[in-house]
Amino acid sequence: MKDSSYVKDFAFSWVGMQGLEAIAGAAGIQGGRHGWGPCPVCSATRRGNEDRRGPLVFYQREGKERWKCHARDCGAGGSAAALAAAV
Repeated sequence: MKDSSYVKDFAFSWVGMQGLEAIAGAAGIQGGRHGWGPCPVCSATRRGNEDRRGPLVFYQREGKERWKCHARDCGAGGSAAALAAAV
């Protein structure tokens, strides 16, 4: 049997290869052109009272997919592994 560090490294590598949209879809996070939601950290379904867009955005920085919640008082975000860990 493999040790737990090997399993953990494999799991994070696999998550990173899946992409944010695949992880979000598997977690029940819905969205598209006007943002994604709900946020797995704060459970917000939109950015604020006046802004009806979904709180989550997916983007690329330095060749890596990232996500961020724009709901008031949240600001959670990170890599694909961080999204998988948050759900």
